[in-house]
Amino acid sequence: MVCYDFLIKGAYGAANIGDDLLLLSVVELLKKRKQRIAVITKPNSYISRFFDGYDISFYDLDSPVEIKTKKIIWGGGTQIYEFHGRELFFKKVLAYIKKPSLIARRLKLRDGPKVDFEKQIMLGVGLGPFHDQESEVKNLSKLKNINYVCVRDELSYCYAAKVVENSRLKKIHDLCLIDNSRYEIALPKPKKKYPKKIGMILRDWRYSSDVQAHAHKILDFCKKNRDFEYTFFFFGPDPYCKKVIGSNYEIISWNPDDNMDYKLFLAKMKSMDCIVSSRYHGLIFSIILQVPAIAIKIEDKLTQAARDFHQVLESVDYDFLDANLRVAIQKQLGRSQSEFDDLCCAIKQSASEDVNTVNESLE
Repeated sequence: MVCYDFLIKGAYGAANIGDDLLLLSVVELLKKRKQRIAVITKPNSYISRFFDGYDISFYDLDSPVEIKTKKIIWGGGTQIYEFHGRELFFKKVLAYIKKPSLIARRLKLRDGPKVDFEKQIMLGVGLGPFHDQESEVKNLSKLKNINYVCVRDELSYCYAAKVVENSRLKKIHDLCLIDNSRYEIALPKPKKKYPKKIGMILRDWRYSSDVQAHAHKILDFCKKNRDFEYTFFFFGPDPYCKKVIGSNYEIISWNPDDNMDYKLFLAKMKSMDCIVSSRYHGLIFSIILQVPAIAIKIEDKLTQAARDFHQVLESVDYDFLDANLRVAIQKQLGRSQSEFDDLCCAIKQSASEDVNTVNESLE
């Protein structure tokens, strides 16, 4: 048995820059405590190199290891949800029929890490959505045994408050937003005024073919609105969206197996005049980088982000992109940059103050 002070578990190791930088922010918080840290990730070939020089132990979900830890940290990112309904169920059945090896892998995961812990902490997590009341009750019951729950938005707080008493529940900002100074990029103001550069951040959405189709709508928008210059950013693998977009536009992909310099990726985002995102962390990093952004509301956490940061974000429904996206882009491009910067700085300052709540949860 191996022993640690903190064990971190989340959706890590999936080559998603949002999750990778969430993990970086959590590790940096814990590093100041000079305590023993371990992380459980999905099987991957890059995460230990990403944290080269850090005194951390990494285990993947297949590791047959026994771990004893004082505290286990779940977070950040969306942790408890149930997006899927019948459509995803049949997709999974079809996948198992096509690749029986997936069944063997599922069974193997039962032999993964065995963890003995004293205390559980949820740190900067998102909750929901749930596709019906039964799903909500079943999933939220998982919170009852968590010692301390820190959620990142009002929607998650309302969900958690149904089963967690106030003494164990806090609302904080997203962990990367709390740690915003680490991700700020200083770039000179661009000299080229036209065409305006629009960054498109898209994601695959396997839970619904209707929502998945937003990639086609974005491509159609780009073809019809040629007075803008487009760059597509992919935070994760996103094979469906990459196939839809093709090779007609500049594409910036996070691929830590080849290049794990996240500051280069963020610097390219910073160079945009406006960002359109169907990823939650596309919006978070837009605020950190002080680039006007628009949320494509493909699911609840994008809708919630648009509410939480209404001072700086615009939003459009994914099924009304044709009618509303150009108007939203022009509105964001027409903002006073100095006033916009002040609003972003106020959000970042407020978020930075949440570090005290985070440290309190870790005690």
